[in-house]
Amino acid sequence: SQANNYGGLMGDACEDTDSDTVLDEADNCPVNSNPGQENLDGDPFGNVCDTEIIFSSCGTSINSPNTTYYLGASIVNSGGPVCVNISSGATNSIIDCIDNTFSITTSVAGTSAVNNAAVGVTIRNCTINATGNGSIGISSSRRINVVNNTITAPNNGKGVNLTGSSMSSSSITNNIISASQVGGASYGVDIANGTPDISGITITGNNFCGGNQWA
Repeated sequence: SQANNYGGLMGDACEDTDSDTVLDEADNCPVNSNPGQENLDGDPFGNVCDTEIIFSSCGTSINSPNTTYYLGASIVNSGGPVCVNISSGATNSIIDCIDNTFSITTSVAGTSAVNNAAVGVTIRNCTINATGNGSIGISSSRRINVVNNTITAPNNGKGVNLTGSSMSSSSITNNIISASQVGGASYGVDIANGTPDISGITITGNNFCGGNQWA
């Protein structure tokens, strides 16, 4: 091949535009140096060329729309209140834990692994162990997808808590959700009293274990 996509004096097979020791033809990000060729999501582009963002600590604020956020390592929230806060501006964003774990070990009121206020958000592939106060809180949001997660609700807490003015076109599917307290105020999925658009929420394909399934 005589391809020369990056404007150098030589073809891609001989050129190293970003000087990272990987020739352009084989480089998954030819314009930004990445000698390790890290590629967390396995797409054709390296991490440094992706629009994705990787985070690995509590206190993360998610506010960019149309962006995928990957949890790069398991984390513990021992101080509260919210580990990952998704603001209303993060429309159509994705939280993908790639099977990493949120551990919630504090009993501080209002504590959760993920709190969302944006429209069109997907939360997937997370393991959430909430021995403290809560797991996933979703408020006043439409088109929310909670899928392929393993969620443990704490005593007197909720695995997935839906509150607010609108939950239309939302789905909670293919999750393993455990409510740890039988007969108490612990629920796998809790839809708050007064929440409209309940008919627009799809809850299907989940495996509910122990305690109360949903209310």
